[in-house]
Amino acid sequence: MKDKHNIRLLCKCMGIHHSVYYYHKNNKTNKYKENNKELDRQIIEIYNESKRRYGSPKIKKVLENNGMMVSQKRVARRMNKLGIRSIVMKKYNYAGNKKVDDTNKPNLLSQDFKATKPKEKWVGDITYIYTKELGWTYLAIVMDLYDLKIVGYAYGKHMTSNLVIQALNNAVCNVGIEEGMIFHSDLEVNTHQMIMKNY
Repeated sequence: MKDKHNIRLLCKCMGIHHSVYYYHKNNKTNKYKENNKELDRQIIEIYNESKRRYGSPKIKKVLENNGMMVSQKRVARRMNKLGIRSIVMKKYNYAGNKKVDDTNKPNLLSQDFKATKPKEKWVGDITYIYTKELGWTYLAIVMDLYDLKIVGYAYGKHMTSNLVIQALNNAVCNVGIEEGMIFHSDLEVNTHQMIMKNY
């Protein structure tokens, strides 16, 4: 109709000022852009909730569960535009192939992980931590089962019995020991349980 009639005349017939028409024409909402804004908001929210671990396939799945149907390619494009990507955690592959001899190493703890007082029962464990600079690193800790407090730890590039012993030494230096207390560790690094005497 606007091709056959003057815009100002049409606006006058409709009872609106021609400036109103031009305003709405020039500020017309782009639905695709608005959808992208909402999509970007949800992508960032899901990405942050996953602690930056999710890539486009998993984010697409969560979006679908939330009722938003979108292709993985579009999610990947939006993530690229937002400058975000998943943090890839390398899977730890244990290279050890020797079974530790547990002969004459009785289970002193007997699955009883409750303690009635501090420095009665300690346990040791190792956590694998991946870093970009060093690759896999290892954190050995000693925990008091009475209050689940970490009383000693050691950090290093190699998973060895020395790392556990260093963590145990640090625990002894930090809080001391009592005669007869039990230290329970993982046989994987060839350390074993012991009853503390003159450690």
